[in-house]
Amino acid sequence: MKFSPRERQALGLSYILERLSPLTPYGRELKRELQPLGSLEAVQGELRRVDTVKTRLPHWGSAVDRLLEVLAEFKDIRGSLDRLDQGEVLTDLELFELKMCALLLQDLGVLLDILDWRDEELHPLPEVLRLLDPENTALRTFHLYDGYSGELAQIRKKKRMLEEEIRRCPEEEKIPLFQHRRQVVREEEEEEYEVRAMLSAKLAPHTARYGENLRALGRLDFLLAKGLLAREGKTVLPVMESSGMLELQEGLNPYVSALLAEQGKTFQPVTLTLLPGSTVVTGANMGGKSVTLRTLVLNATLAGWGILPYARDFRLPYFQAIFWVAEDLEDLERGLSSFGGEILRLKEILRSLGKRPSLVVLDEPARGTNPQEGASLVTGLLRYFQAREDLLLVTTHYEIPRWEGVKRLRVKGLQEAKLETFSTGNPQEERELIAQISSLMDYRLEEDEEDVPGRDALRIAKILGLPEEIFADIEINMKGNKG
Repeated sequence: MKFSPRERQALGLSYILERLSPLTPYGRELKRELQPLGSLEAVQGELRRVDTVKTRLPHWGSAVDRLLEVLAEFKDIRGSLDRLDQGEVLTDLELFELKMCALLLQDLGVLLDILDWRDEELHPLPEVLRLLDPENTALRTFHLYDGYSGELAQIRKKKRMLEEEIRRCPEEEKIPLFQHRRQVVREEEEEEYEVRAMLSAKLAPHTARYGENLRALGRLDFLLAKGLLAREGKTVLPVMESSGMLELQEGLNPYVSALLAEQGKTFQPVTLTLLPGSTVVTGANMGGKSVTLRTLVLNATLAGWGILPYARDFRLPYFQAIFWVAEDLEDLERGLSSFGGEILRLKEILRSLGKRPSLVVLDEPARGTNPQEGASLVTGLLRYFQAREDLLLVTTHYEIPRWEGVKRLRVKGLQEAKLETFSTGNPQEERELIAQISSLMDYRLEEDEEDVPGRDALRIAKILGLPEEIFADIEINMKGNKG
């Protein structure tokens, strides 16, 4: 499931991840490290937790807003904790941030009790608060209190007296007093360092508990972000099993949907069933095959990452890996052609297949070769996966022979009843014609049970105004091939 930035963008993964917004440094780190969860039980458990948060969010009301406010206040204190473990002395700012973290954890614990949220256990740090907030003010400030050191209290008293004397005395008598004050300030700084050293030593035993809290905080923050993301769209709790078939009912791709919405168009949901083995999809260009593949790969990947997929219903195996090859690949450093790069990618995929099923999605493989060799290569791939537990989905324009055990699907394509509304294209209307053609496309998949050659490509060409005399030769050629 390792996709390049370009592939993530094309699939719509980047679009989804941009909207997944944890608020703490610890939740954001989990987002950066996002990857497939390590076991079927882990994925199932995470998806259930996200679905529970999604379901409960409307009932939590304004408490959620307060929860988000508290999460947004957490700072990254891990550097300070490392310094404590190494026996270093913290600065006033670091001590303040440790105090704030303890206070925020306390506030968060109260909120989680109100929400009855038990997914992550946070441990209060009362000893830390007694140390950093000895006067129990709960103020969002930090000060080296006089009570930390009798010596510090005496030095500060001396400094205050000097400052009062400086304020009252004539200007000509202030110079020696200023010099005296500088000496007292140095004494104060030295004693404050001793106090900070004492506090740092007393805080050091609490770093492990701090670490436990921060890890739990990151998981909680990330889980809430997933729930909020799921609440924004039409998501579903998928059924994930160790192996078997894949059924996607009315799957959505929010990225493609957003692009279409900008053009005043509507995304047609994807419904698709794959059995272990090989499936091949045919259909003309403009038939939505690539969007179907992207929607499938997007939602299968999200489910494996513990993010609710976008669908009305979704059943899928726990995939060992998901592979998507959608473009000609090049390896310029080794001087390989696009086809050579594609073959290397296929070899890597075949080598990576393991005991658990993988999902392999190929969008028009071998498109850069001649039809005879290209069809032979696609046929070989379909036969290779025919009896495997992996799920192979291939789209192609090549003529692929039929045989038992390979499922065939095709895009329904242009709606016959409305084709008569078109006449030969006018160059000035080409953009509008393409938009109208898209509006008449039925992107749903159907079983391809008959050897009926597709005609949508020629229909589209005629609608867009390809000269009629060319079509006479095309018809003769197609009749000859059929004979």
